[in-house]
Amino acid sequence: MTLYFLQKVYLRTSQQLRSLDLEAKAPLLEHFMETLQGFTTIRAHSWIDYLISDAFHQLDQSQKPFYLLLSTLRGNINSGLLGVSMVSVVNFGQTLSSFVSQWTMLETSLTAISRIQNYVAETPEENSTLLIAELPSDWPTEPSINIQHISASYPDTGQDVLKDINISIPPGKHVAICGRSGSGKSTLMSVLLRLLEPSKGSVLIGSKDISLYTQQAICKRLTSMPQDPWFAPRNCGDSVRENLDPLQEIRDDAEIYDILDKTGLREQINKIGGLDAILKQGDGMLSEGQKQLFCLARAMLTRRGGIFLMDEAMSSVDYETELRILSLLRTEFRGWTIIAIIHHLRFIPQFFDQVVVMEDGRVLEYDEPERLRSDPSSLFRKMTQAENSTAENA
Repeated sequence: MTLYFLQKVYLRTSQQLRSLDLEAKAPLLEHFMETLQGFTTIRAHSWIDYLISDAFHQLDQSQKPFYLLLSTLRGNINSGLLGVSMVSVVNFGQTLSSFVSQWTMLETSLTAISRIQNYVAETPEENSTLLIAELPSDWPTEPSINIQHISASYPDTGQDVLKDINISIPPGKHVAICGRSGSGKSTLMSVLLRLLEPSKGSVLIGSKDISLYTQQAICKRLTSMPQDPWFAPRNCGDSVRENLDPLQEIRDDAEIYDILDKTGLREQINKIGGLDAILKQGDGMLSEGQKQLFCLARAMLTRRGGIFLMDEAMSSVDYETELRILSLLRTEFRGWTIIAIIHHLRFIPQFFDQVVVMEDGRVLEYDEPERLRSDPSSLFRKMTQAENSTAENA
């Protein structure tokens, strides 16, 4: 009875403390990831001391529930203190005590699973049962994109991030999207890939409304290149070959080496052991620019759909790498419809047919780059002048 009473009281407390422990660690982990991702900006603005102080504060806060949980696990029950009445069952008491302790630790650990279940329950799912899972094999026959009165918001904000977007892109046009941070560029790209469901409007690709098809069906037919380089997870294909050709559709190594020659990566790939070398994303095998060229090589090998979407893939590469990527887009994807979010504006007139300028979730300008640059009232012209001025003063 004593052990039952103890576990009854302790279990409720330990479960709550474990839940608090997990919740308190979330801000610390978020701070750590943001620091890693923004390290260059942190050093540039001399925010190191502030972030160290904030890290110590987050660390202290994250340890408070842990210390309390640790305190509840300290100590044990000495069966001798239970009196002469427990002498005859002392061995059983020890076994039962161990069982209750292990059971309680299991219940406490299950709190993590409970948090995962809550996340799954609260995250909206795509209602794939009402959507078409397959597209025609030749879709899109004409790689045109028509964005009609699109508005979209994220579930946790409720405020429209995109506001009545209207863009019509003919087949084969190369279109650059630019704008200040937070203007809605990446959100628009998420809508095109069906990663975010718009609250209003529709997107037609090759005359088909993509909202009628599953996300998997759309993404399988479009070629895309994310902002952060992507490599296959461990045990899902670690070699250079498997990362370049994840679907294992290319049988001829000569074709792969031809693409590596065009992207300028062949020498580096040979240095690390060739196509069968194990590729690890974080061990310095490839520079940041080479990682983006590697992702472009993958897109060139697995190209499909006639539409290429790029989400600020060149924001962290040097001048030569950016020029190489844009040159490959023009030569290797001739006749394709390309939509690219561009961080640097210097090459837009040379490599893109049209430019979209976004601000606060709206399209402010959509025209040929040279026409916008010649318009004194154009926001694109002002942004270009500001970038040139910054480059001259650097």
